Amino acid sequence: MNTRSDKPDADSPDVESEGLSSEKQIRQRIDDEVIHRTAQLTSERDESRRVERELARLAAIVESSEDAIIGKTLEGVVTSWNIGAERIYGYTAGEMIGQSITRIIPPDRMHEFHEIFDRLKKGQRIQQYETERLRKNNKRIYVSLTISPIYDGQGRIVGASAIGRNTTAHRRTQQEIQRAHAILQRKTQETEEFLSIMAHDMMHPVVGIQGLLTLIRQDCLQLMDPDSQTNLNMALEECDRMKQMIRRLAELGRIGRSRPQREPANLADLVATCVNRFRKPLDDAGILVRQHAPDSMAMLACQYVEEALSNLLDNAIKYGCNPKEPRIEIECRHEDDWVHLSVWDNGPGIDPKHHKRIFQPFRRIKTPNGPDGSGIGLAAVKRLIQELGGDIELDSTAANGTRFTLSIPDEPNE
Repeated sequence: MNTRSDKPDADSPDVESEGLSSEKQIRQRIDDEVIHRTAQLTSERDESRRVERELARLAAIVESSEDAIIGKTLEGVVTSWNIGAERIYGYTAGEMIGQSITRIIPPDRMHEFHEIFDRLKKGQRIQQYETERLRKNNKRIYVSLTISPIYDGQGRIVGASAIGRNTTAHRRTQQEIQRAHAILQRKTQETEEFLSIMAHDMMHPVVGIQGLLTLIRQDCLQLMDPDSQTNLNMALEECDRMKQMIRRLAELGRIGRSRPQREPANLADLVATCVNRFRKPLDDAGILVRQHAPDSMAMLACQYVEEALSNLLDNAIKYGCNPKEPRIEIECRHEDDWVHLSVWDNGPGIDPKHHKRIFQPFRRIKTPNGPDGSGIGLAAVKRLIQELGGDIELDSTAANGTRFTLSIPDEPNE
Protein backbone atom coordinates (compact mmCIF):
# COMPACT_ATOMS: atom_id res chain seq x y z
CA MET A 1 0.00 0.00 0.00
CA ASN A 2 1.47 3.30 -1.03
CA THR A 3 1.16 6.26 1.29
CA ARG A 4 1.90 9.91 0.42
CA SER A 5 2.85 12.47 3.06
CA ASP A 6 1.31 16.00 2.86
CA LYS A 7 4.29 17.48 4.78
CA PRO A 8 6.56 19.45 2.41
CA ASP A 9 10.15 18.44 2.05
CA ALA A 10 12.63 20.73 3.80
CA ASP A 11 14.60 21.01 0.59
CA SER A 12 11.58 21.93 -1.46
CA PRO A 13 11.36 25.45 -3.04
CA ASP A 14 8.42 26.48 -0.83
CA VAL A 15 10.30 25.81 2.40
CA GLU A 16 13.33 27.71 1.16
CA SER A 17 11.18 30.71 0.24
CA GLU A 18 9.54 30.83 3.65
CA GLY A 19 12.92 30.73 5.40
CA LEU A 20 14.26 33.63 3.39
CA SER A 21 11.13 35.69 4.13
CA SER A 22 11.43 35.08 7.88
CA GLU A 23 15.11 36.06 7.86
CA LYS A 24 14.31 39.31 6.04
CA GLN A 25 11.65 40.16 8.60
CA ILE A 26 14.07 39.59 11.46
CA ARG A 27 16.70 41.75 9.80
CA GLN A 28 14.11 44.47 9.13
CA ARG A 29 13.05 44.44 12.75
CA ILE A 30 16.67 44.71 13.86
CA ASP A 31 17.27 47.60 11.46
CA ASP A 32 14.12 49.37 12.68
CA GLU A 33 15.17 48.90 16.29
CA VAL A 34 18.66 50.24 15.56
CA ILE A 35 17.19 53.30 13.82
CA HIS A 36 14.73 53.85 16.68
CA ARG A 37 17.41 53.55 19.36
CA THR A 38 19.76 55.80 17.38
CA ALA A 39 17.05 58.45 17.10
CA GLN A 40 16.25 58.05 20.80
CA LEU A 41 19.89 58.41 21.81
CA THR A 42 20.26 61.44 19.53
CA SER A 43 17.18 63.01 21.13
CA GLU A 44 18.47 62.23 24.63
CA ARG A 45 21.85 63.70 23.71
CA ASP A 46 20.16 66.88 22.40
CA GLU A 47 18.01 67.09 25.54
CA SER A 48 21.09 66.58 27.70
CA ARG A 49 22.88 69.38 25.87
CA ARG A 50 19.81 71.62 26.26
CA VAL A 51 19.71 70.88 29.99
CA GLU A 52 23.43 71.59 30.26
CA ARG A 53 22.98 74.92 28.48
CA GLU A 54 20.05 75.81 30.75
CA LEU A 55 22.04 74.87 33.84
CA ALA A 56 24.97 76.97 32.61
CA ARG A 57 22.62 79.90 32.02
CA LEU A 58 21.11 79.58 35.50
CA ALA A 59 24.59 79.29 37.03
CA ALA A 60 25.61 82.50 35.24
CA ILE A 61 22.50 84.26 36.58
CA VAL A 62 23.27 83.10 40.12
CA GLU A 63 26.89 84.23 39.88
CA SER A 64 26.05 87.65 38.43
CA SER A 65 23.20 88.38 40.86
CA GLU A 66 23.54 91.36 43.20
CA ASP A 67 21.77 89.29 45.87
CA ALA A 68 23.54 86.75 48.05
CA ILE A 69 22.54 83.24 46.88
CA ILE A 70 23.74 80.56 49.27
CA GLY A 71 23.29 76.77 49.36
CA LYS A 72 23.66 74.82 52.60
CA THR A 73 22.98 71.43 54.15
CA LEU A 74 20.33 70.82 56.79
CA GLU A 75 23.12 71.13 59.36
CA GLY A 76 23.88 74.64 58.12
CA VAL A 77 27.12 73.84 56.29
CA VAL A 78 27.63 76.12 53.27
CA THR A 79 27.78 74.28 49.93
CA SER A 80 27.63 77.22 47.50
CA TRP A 81 28.41 80.94 47.81
CA ASN A 82 28.00 83.33 44.89
CA ILE A 83 29.70 86.66 44.12
CA GLY A 84 26.70 88.54 45.53
CA ALA A 85 27.28 86.83 48.88
CA GLU A 86 30.95 87.84 48.73
CA ARG A 87 29.97 91.50 48.18
CA ILE A 88 27.33 91.57 50.91
CA TYR A 89 29.09 89.59 53.64
CA GLY A 90 32.76 90.19 52.75
CA TYR A 91 33.78 86.50 52.77
CA THR A 92 35.00 84.73 49.62
CA ALA A 93 33.54 81.40 48.49
CA GLY A 94 36.77 79.69 49.56
CA GLU A 95 36.38 81.09 53.07
CA MET A 96 32.76 80.00 53.47
CA ILE A 97 32.18 76.74 51.56
CA GLY A 98 32.43 73.91 54.08
CA GLN A 99 31.94 76.31 57.00
CA SER A 100 28.82 76.78 59.14
CA ILE A 101 26.41 79.54 58.16
CA THR A 102 26.38 80.56 61.85
CA ARG A 103 29.61 82.40 61.06
CA ILE A 104 27.55 85.35 59.75
CA ILE A 105 24.78 85.19 62.39
CA PRO A 106 25.11 87.60 65.37
CA PRO A 107 25.17 85.85 68.78
CA ASP A 108 21.87 87.45 69.83
CA ARG A 109 20.23 86.13 66.63
CA MET A 110 21.43 82.53 66.96
CA HIS A 111 17.94 81.35 67.92
CA GLU A 112 16.86 82.20 64.35
CA PHE A 113 19.19 79.50 62.98
CA HIS A 114 17.33 76.74 64.82
CA GLU A 115 13.88 78.21 64.15
CA ILE A 116 14.53 78.57 60.41
CA PHE A 117 15.94 75.06 59.95
CA ASP A 118 13.10 73.52 61.98
CA ARG A 119 10.66 75.10 59.52
CA LEU A 120 12.72 74.05 56.49
CA LYS A 121 12.75 70.41 57.64
CA LYS A 122 8.94 70.57 57.61
CA GLY A 123 9.02 71.74 53.99
CA GLN A 124 8.10 75.33 54.82
CA ARG A 125 9.42 78.29 52.82
CA ILE A 126 10.50 81.50 54.59
CA GLN A 127 9.82 84.68 52.61
CA GLN A 128 11.22 88.19 53.10
CA TYR A 129 12.49 87.51 56.60
CA GLU A 130 13.86 90.81 57.95
CA THR A 131 16.85 90.32 60.24
CA GLU A 132 20.49 91.26 60.90
CA ARG A 133 23.70 89.51 59.86
CA LEU A 134 27.44 90.04 60.37
CA ARG A 135 29.98 91.03 57.73
CA LYS A 136 33.56 89.77 57.82
CA ASN A 137 34.60 93.04 59.51
CA ASN A 138 32.09 92.22 62.30
CA LYS A 139 29.82 95.06 61.20
CA ARG A 140 26.08 94.43 61.46
CA ILE A 141 23.91 94.85 58.38
CA TYR A 142 20.17 94.56 57.76
CA VAL A 143 19.12 91.83 55.31
CA SER A 144 15.90 90.45 53.87
CA LEU A 145 16.04 86.64 53.45
CA THR A 146 14.00 84.20 51.38
CA ILE A 147 14.88 80.59 52.25
CA SER A 148 13.57 77.45 50.51
CA PRO A 149 14.08 73.71 51.10
CA ILE A 150 16.06 71.70 48.48
CA TYR A 151 14.70 68.26 47.49
CA ASP A 152 16.53 65.26 45.99
CA GLY A 153 15.19 62.93 43.27
CA GLN A 154 13.17 60.93 45.82
CA GLY A 155 11.48 64.04 47.19
CA ARG A 156 13.52 64.14 50.40
CA ILE A 157 14.67 67.48 51.85
CA VAL A 158 18.46 67.50 51.72
CA GLY A 159 19.36 71.16 52.13
CA ALA A 160 18.30 74.79 51.75
CA SER A 161 18.86 77.69 49.41
CA ALA A 162 18.84 81.26 50.71
CA ILE A 163 18.54 84.53 48.80
CA GLY A 164 19.66 87.54 50.84
CA ARG A 165 19.30 91.22 50.00
CA ASN A 166 21.18 93.98 51.82
CA THR A 167 18.52 96.41 53.10
CA THR A 168 20.80 98.51 55.32
CA ALA A 169 20.62 101.66 53.17
CA HIS A 170 16.84 101.31 52.82
CA ARG A 171 16.44 100.83 56.58
CA ARG A 172 18.55 103.88 57.35
CA THR A 173 16.55 105.96 54.89
CA GLN A 174 13.33 104.80 56.55
CA GLN A 175 14.70 105.68 59.97
CA GLU A 176 15.73 109.14 58.75
CA ILE A 177 12.26 109.67 57.28
CA GLN A 178 10.65 108.59 60.55
CA ARG A 179 12.86 110.95 62.55
CA ALA A 180 12.14 113.82 60.15
CA HIS A 181 8.41 113.03 60.31
CA ALA A 182 8.49 113.07 64.11
CA ILE A 183 10.29 116.44 64.10
CA LEU A 184 7.81 117.82 61.56
CA GLN A 185 4.86 116.63 63.65
CA ARG A 186 6.31 118.27 66.75
CA LYS A 187 6.99 121.54 64.92
CA THR A 188 3.52 121.48 63.36
CA GLN A 189 1.94 120.97 66.76
CA GLU A 190 3.99 123.81 68.23
CA THR A 191 2.98 126.08 65.33
CA GLU A 192 -0.70 125.21 65.72
CA GLU A 193 -0.57 125.91 69.45
CA PHE A 194 1.25 129.20 68.83
CA LEU A 195 -1.34 130.30 66.24
CA SER A 196 -4.21 129.48 68.59
CA ILE A 197 -2.64 131.38 71.48
CA MET A 198 -1.72 134.33 69.27
CA ALA A 199 -5.22 134.50 67.76
CA HIS A 200 -6.78 134.42 71.23
CA ASP A 201 -4.47 137.14 72.59
CA MET A 202 -4.88 139.37 69.51
CA MET A 203 -8.66 139.24 69.49
CA HIS A 204 -9.09 140.97 72.86
CA PRO A 205 -7.40 144.31 72.02
CA VAL A 206 -9.08 144.44 68.59
CA VAL A 207 -12.51 143.91 70.16
CA GLY A 208 -11.67 146.61 72.73
CA ILE A 209 -10.58 149.09 70.05
CA GLN A 210 -13.69 148.39 67.99
CA GLY A 211 -15.88 148.91 71.06
CA LEU A 212 -14.29 152.28 71.82
CA LEU A 213 -14.63 153.40 68.19
CA THR A 214 -18.29 152.38 68.22
CA LEU A 215 -18.87 154.49 71.35
CA ILE A 216 -17.14 157.45 69.71
CA ARG A 217 -19.37 157.12 66.65
CA GLN A 218 -22.48 156.94 68.81
CA ASP A 219 -21.55 159.96 70.96
CA CYS A 220 -19.64 162.21 68.59
CA LEU A 221 -20.69 161.41 65.03
CA GLN A 222 -22.78 164.57 64.69
CA LEU A 223 -19.87 166.69 65.87
CA MET A 224 -17.48 165.35 63.24
CA ASP A 225 -16.82 166.77 59.82
CA PRO A 226 -17.43 164.44 56.82
CA ASP A 227 -13.76 163.45 56.49
CA SER A 228 -13.55 162.46 60.16
CA GLN A 229 -16.75 160.43 59.84
CA THR A 230 -15.31 158.61 56.81
CA ASN A 231 -12.06 157.89 58.65
CA LEU A 232 -13.95 156.57 61.68
CA ASN A 233 -16.04 154.24 59.51
CA MET A 234 -12.90 153.02 57.76
CA ALA A 235 -11.30 152.31 61.15
CA LEU A 236 -14.33 150.24 62.18
CA GLU A 237 -14.20 148.32 58.88
CA GLU A 238 -10.51 147.60 59.45
CA CYS A 239 -11.39 146.24 62.88
CA ASP A 240 -13.88 143.86 61.25
CA ARG A 241 -11.23 142.82 58.75
CA MET A 242 -8.69 142.25 61.51
CA LYS A 243 -11.18 140.13 63.47
CA GLN A 244 -11.80 137.99 60.39
CA MET A 245 -8.05 137.48 59.92
CA ILE A 246 -7.68 136.48 63.57
CA ARG A 247 -10.56 134.01 63.27
CA ARG A 248 -8.85 132.43 60.27
CA LEU A 249 -5.61 132.24 62.22
CA ALA A 250 -7.51 130.41 64.94
CA GLU A 251 -8.97 128.04 62.32
CA LEU A 252 -5.49 127.34 60.98
CA GLY A 253 -4.29 126.57 64.50
CA ARG A 254 -7.17 124.18 65.21
CA ILE A 255 -6.63 122.02 62.11
CA GLY A 256 -5.00 118.73 63.00
CA ARG A 257 -5.44 119.06 66.77
CA SER A 258 -8.43 116.70 66.73
CA ARG A 259 -9.47 113.90 64.40
CA PRO A 260 -12.31 115.01 62.10
CA GLN A 261 -15.48 112.96 62.62
CA ARG A 262 -17.43 111.98 59.52
CA GLU A 263 -21.20 111.78 59.38
CA PRO A 264 -23.85 111.20 56.69
CA ALA A 265 -24.44 114.40 54.73
CA ASN A 266 -26.84 115.30 51.95
CA LEU A 267 -24.70 117.03 49.32
CA ALA A 268 -27.47 119.27 48.00
CA ASP A 269 -28.28 120.45 51.56
CA LEU A 270 -24.60 121.03 52.36
CA VAL A 271 -24.11 123.31 49.33
CA ALA A 272 -27.40 125.15 49.99
CA THR A 273 -26.41 125.80 53.63
CA CYS A 274 -23.14 127.43 52.58
CA VAL A 275 -24.81 129.58 49.91
CA ASN A 276 -27.53 130.75 52.33
CA ARG A 277 -24.84 131.77 54.81
CA PHE A 278 -23.62 134.32 52.22
CA ARG A 279 -27.03 135.35 50.91
CA LYS A 280 -26.79 138.98 52.09
CA PRO A 281 -23.31 139.78 50.66
CA LEU A 282 -24.29 137.97 47.45
CA ASP A 283 -27.45 140.04 47.09
CA ASP A 284 -25.67 143.27 48.06
CA ALA A 285 -23.08 142.68 45.33
CA GLY A 286 -25.72 141.64 42.79
CA ILE A 287 -23.95 138.31 42.16
CA LEU A 288 -25.83 135.63 40.25
CA VAL A 289 -25.24 132.23 41.87
CA ARG A 290 -25.88 128.90 40.19
CA GLN A 291 -25.52 125.71 42.19
CA HIS A 292 -25.59 122.11 40.99
CA ALA A 293 -25.44 119.36 43.61
CA PRO A 294 -26.88 115.82 43.59
CA ASP A 295 -29.48 114.81 46.15
CA SER A 296 -27.22 112.01 47.42
CA MET A 297 -25.61 111.05 50.72
CA ALA A 298 -21.89 110.91 51.53
CA MET A 299 -19.82 110.33 54.67
CA LEU A 300 -18.08 113.67 55.26
CA ALA A 301 -16.61 115.74 58.08
CA CYS A 302 -19.25 118.41 57.52
CA GLN A 303 -17.63 121.10 59.67
CA TYR A 304 -14.36 120.88 57.73
CA VAL A 305 -16.06 120.78 54.34
CA GLU A 306 -18.37 123.70 55.15
CA GLU A 307 -15.44 125.79 56.40
CA ALA A 308 -13.45 125.07 53.23
CA LEU A 309 -16.39 125.76 50.91
CA SER A 310 -17.27 128.95 52.81
CA ASN A 311 -13.69 130.21 52.46
CA LEU A 312 -13.78 129.66 48.69
CA LEU A 313 -17.17 131.33 48.38
CA ASP A 314 -16.02 134.29 50.49
CA ASN A 315 -12.94 134.71 48.26
CA ALA A 316 -15.06 134.58 45.10
CA ILE A 317 -17.39 137.30 46.44
CA LYS A 318 -14.59 139.62 47.58
CA TYR A 319 -11.93 139.17 44.93
CA GLY A 320 -13.17 137.09 42.03
CA CYS A 321 -16.27 138.27 40.26
CA ASN A 322 -16.51 140.48 37.20
CA PRO A 323 -17.97 143.79 38.50
CA LYS A 324 -20.16 144.23 35.41
CA GLU A 325 -21.89 140.84 35.41
CA PRO A 326 -20.73 139.02 38.55
CA ARG A 327 -21.38 135.27 38.46
CA ILE A 328 -20.47 132.34 40.70
CA GLU A 329 -21.12 128.67 40.00
CA ILE A 330 -20.93 125.93 42.63
CA GLU A 331 -20.87 122.37 41.33
CA CYS A 332 -20.82 119.11 43.27
CA ARG A 333 -20.15 115.65 41.78
CA HIS A 334 -20.27 112.30 43.58
CA GLU A 335 -18.15 109.74 41.70
CA ASP A 336 -16.39 106.50 42.71
CA ASP A 337 -16.47 107.17 46.47
CA TRP A 338 -15.18 110.72 45.99
CA VAL A 339 -16.95 114.05 46.35
CA HIS A 340 -15.75 116.84 44.05
CA LEU A 341 -16.83 120.38 45.02
CA SER A 342 -15.88 123.29 42.78
CA VAL A 343 -16.38 127.05 43.06
CA TRP A 344 -16.02 129.09 39.86
CA ASP A 345 -16.16 132.85 39.38
CA ASN A 346 -15.98 134.95 36.22
CA GLY A 347 -13.35 137.33 37.58
CA PRO A 348 -9.97 138.35 36.12
CA GLY A 349 -8.27 135.06 37.01
CA ILE A 350 -4.97 134.37 38.76
CA ASP A 351 -1.61 134.56 37.03
CA PRO A 352 -0.17 131.01 36.65
CA LYS A 353 3.08 132.12 38.32
CA HIS A 354 1.11 132.49 41.57
CA HIS A 355 -0.69 129.12 41.40
CA LYS A 356 1.71 127.30 43.75
CA ARG A 357 2.41 130.04 46.26
CA ILE A 358 -1.25 130.99 46.62
CA PHE A 359 -1.78 128.08 49.05
CA GLN A 360 1.17 129.02 51.28
CA PRO A 361 0.33 130.78 54.57
CA PHE A 362 0.66 134.57 54.66
CA ARG A 363 1.37 134.84 50.91
CA ARG A 364 -0.70 137.71 49.52
CA ILE A 365 -1.52 138.38 45.89
CA LYS A 366 -2.57 141.74 44.48
CA THR A 367 -6.11 141.60 43.09
CA PRO A 368 -7.87 144.18 40.92
CA ASN A 369 -11.17 143.47 42.71
CA GLY A 370 -11.34 144.28 46.40
CA PRO A 371 -8.62 144.62 49.08
CA ASP A 372 -5.51 142.46 49.40
CA GLY A 373 -6.13 139.07 50.96
CA SER A 374 -4.84 138.04 54.37
CA GLY A 375 -2.87 135.11 52.98
CA ILE A 376 -4.54 132.72 55.42
CA GLY A 377 -7.82 131.58 53.83
CA LEU A 378 -6.55 129.34 51.02
CA ALA A 379 -3.79 127.92 53.22
CA ALA A 380 -6.48 126.94 55.74
CA VAL A 381 -8.62 125.40 52.99
CA LYS A 382 -5.71 123.26 51.78
CA ARG A 383 -4.92 122.10 55.32
CA LEU A 384 -8.57 121.28 56.01
CA ILE A 385 -8.98 119.17 52.88
CA GLN A 386 -5.64 117.39 53.27
CA GLU A 387 -6.62 116.52 56.83
CA LEU A 388 -9.56 114.64 55.28
CA GLY A 389 -7.28 112.76 52.88
CA GLY A 390 -8.24 114.93 49.90
CA ASP A 391 -6.72 117.76 47.89
CA ILE A 392 -7.50 121.08 46.21
CA GLU A 393 -6.84 122.05 42.59
CA LEU A 394 -6.72 125.47 40.94
CA ASP A 395 -7.69 126.14 37.33
CA SER A 396 -7.49 129.81 36.41
CA THR A 397 -6.95 131.81 33.23
CA ALA A 398 -7.66 135.41 32.30
CA ALA A 399 -10.29 134.35 29.77
CA ASN A 400 -12.17 131.79 31.88
CA GLY A 401 -12.05 133.09 35.44
CA THR A 402 -11.02 130.97 38.42
CA ARG A 403 -12.13 127.51 39.54
CA PHE A 404 -11.10 125.86 42.82
CA THR A 405 -11.99 122.16 43.11
CA LEU A 406 -12.04 120.22 46.38
CA SER A 407 -11.69 116.43 46.09
CA ILE A 408 -12.73 114.63 49.29
CA PRO A 409 -12.95 110.86 49.89
CA ASP A 410 -16.37 109.52 50.86
CA GLU A 411 -15.43 107.01 53.54
CA PRO A 412 -16.49 106.03 57.08
CA ASN A 413 -14.59 106.88 60.26
CA GLU A 414 -11.63 104.61 61.02
